[in-house]
Amino acid sequence: LNLPMLDGLRIHGFARHQEAHEGLSARVDASDAFVFVTPEYNHAPPAPLINAIDYLNAEWAYKPVGFVSYGGVSGCTRSAAILKQIVSVLKMVPLAEMVNLPFVSQFVQDGEFDPNKVTEDAATTMLDSLVRWSAALETLRLELQQQPAADPGRMRTIAPLVCVIAERRGYSETFTRTQDATYVPPRRTTGLR
Repeated sequence: LNLPMLDGLRIHGFARHQEAHEGLSARVDASDAFVFVTPEYNHAPPAPLINAIDYLNAEWAYKPVGFVSYGGVSGCTRSAAILKQIVSVLKMVPLAEMVNLPFVSQFVQDGEFDPNKVTEDAATTMLDSLVRWSAALETLRLELQQQPAADPGRMRTIAPLVCVIAERRGYSETFTRTQDATYVPPRRTTGLR
């Protein structure tokens, strides 16, 4: 998927998915569990991964997620730790079990990934846990699917309220209302007060 960077405030649960990320929405919604493979940049997850996570909301709920982190001396464990906080807010269940690949180049031989026994055992443990958690969360996922979709009419009530709050706080030049009740910051802001 080729997602553009999310550059505006969307109110999740009401915003319509744009064509660029409908494919992601359908794939995430149809999945029961995930494994995120991530490096680390400046002690944090990479922007494209955060961007993909931020595009969606309800589609992630009640799904377990495991992590494979790779990189230098830390094996990017800080990136995974931050991701665990982010996915928890989306009602995902981050696993304690994970695969950590410090000095990842040691696992690459002739352009192919060649894990050692410790890595293989960690992956097996994580995947077994992922299967157990997925089964345990199935009832919650089914209940979520049976809930009625968000009412677009309700959004017309909430969107002006957000605008009023923004104006009262001195952010009136910061947000612009669009036709689908999504708020997009202008290209150049003068700064928030």
